[in-house]
This record gives sequence, C-alpha cells and structure tokens, in this order.
Amino acid sequence: RRLTAQTRTAIVDQIRRRYPDTPATVLSPKVFGRKGFHKEVFARALKKGFKKARIDGKITPLKQGMALSRYHEHNIDLVIGRLSDGNLEALADRALEEGAGSLVILDRRGKEDVFSLHGICSTCGIGLESLDPRLFSFNSKQGACEQCSGLGTIGEPGDEENTAVKICRQCGGSRLKSQALAVKVNQYAIWDLVQKPARQVYEIIKKLKFNAHDKPVAEPIVAELLTRLSLL
Repeated sequence: RRLTAQTRTAIVDQIRRRYPDTPATVLSPKVFGRKGFHKEVFARALKKGFKKARIDGKITPLKQGMALSRYHEHNIDLVIGRLSDGNLEALADRALEEGAGSLVILDRRGKEDVFSLHGICSTCGIGLESLDPRLFSFNSKQGACEQCSGLGTIGEPGDEENTAVKICRQCGGSRLKSQALAVKVNQYAIWDLVQKPARQVYEIIKKLKFNAHDKPVAEPIVAELLTRLSLL
C-alpha cells in the first residue's frame, strides 16, 4: 500500500482508537543499528529530563556517564511516558519532536506500532520510520531477512543434489526483509531490478518518471546509476 503523510492530530486520533484502554509506553526512536558509545545521546536525554530508554530492546534507567559497547550496533528509544499518564497530545508532541517525526507505542505484551508524520498506511494507520540505506543490504542485520539471516536459503547442503537446501519462503530468495521489499520506485522493488541484466535495468531506470517534488532528489541518483550501469 502507498504511504501518505499524516498530521499530528491524525496520529493522536489513531492512537486513541487503537489503544482505548490498553497500558502502553510511548517511545521516541533516536538510534537505529548504529555502532558507538552513544554517550551524547544519553547526556542530552538526561539534560532534558528523561529517566529511561529502551536500549537494544530492554527498558533501562539512564545514568550520568552512561555508555554502550563501541563496536556493537545499538538501537535506542527514549521513554517519553505512558498512555495512562493522561495528556496524550502532550506525549505525542514531545515524542514526535524527539523522534524526528516518528514515535513508537509499545504495549505490555511487547507488540509495537510506529506512527510517523512522514508516512502512514491509509488502511491500517501504521507508519514507517525513516528509511536507512542499510535496510537494502542483506549484509546488514537491518536489512537481512530474519528467517534465513540474509542467505536466501534454508538448510545445509546434503547430497550432491543439495536437496536439503530450500529457497527461503519469507524472502523468496531475495535475502532481504519484507520492509525492504515493500519499498518501490515506480512499482519496482529492489529485488525486481537486481534479478535483471544490467542493460535491462539501465533501460528501466532511464524511463523512470518523478513528480516535481521528487525530481531534485531523484535526478542526481538516476544519473549516477545510469553512469555505473553503462560500464557493466
């Protein structure tokens, strides 16, 4: 489905309908799959009065001088408050501000929904966080299919016919997460293109059309792609 921009008021209304009497926590995404100590993230959060954050999936109290393992990738979401705290409008405003236009609602069962000013499914009302280049790489845990770990196949080679190896049903052999496969440009997903010969991809990209809003961003990328494809 196509994602459309949504206002803060519309997001608040969606949350009210989806979580009428459900205990849930409001989070703001700050770091997604980035290595580093992230000392500055915690220092700024404490300075602004935040007490907790979800760090790599676990709600953790914030402390002065806090730092993470430098060489591991981390996810950090600030805990803004709980829906039961009352003023949903104020919670949403602060969460969207801290999360650069996105917020996460986490219920007590661990289920979470993303709401975003940048893109909302008009049917279910669920949003999508800002796209990251790593989402489109099966060499990154942000992009690799969780079922096959980015291999595209399930199982180990058995006999000479490799009968024990099967195409991963979840990604269809693409090696990528469903989120990456759902992103399309002129109806083409990344997997639609990488399966084709370079000359055919060149012709497809050459014919792509963009509206006035997207052109300033798309045209330099298209020019670069055409240059590289012409060398293959």
